[in-house]
Amino acid sequence: MVSQNYKLFKTNVQVTETNNECACVKWTIKFEKINEHVKTPYAYLEFYEKGTKEVNDHLLKA
Repeated sequence: MVSQNYKLFKTNVQVTETNNECACVKWTIKFEKINEHVKTPYAYLEFYEKGTKEVNDHLLKA
């Protein structure tokens, strides 16, 4: 759980239209671990990447 492992955990998503048919998505995660034994939150990056790809696939079908 995020609140048990991190003092600070903020996410930001920025979507920038590059032309009429494309956009660039940038995720930023700022975090501070409770202690040095807590793992770096790579799983959250994977989650955001997968979610972004799923949204992209859905929008391309629409």
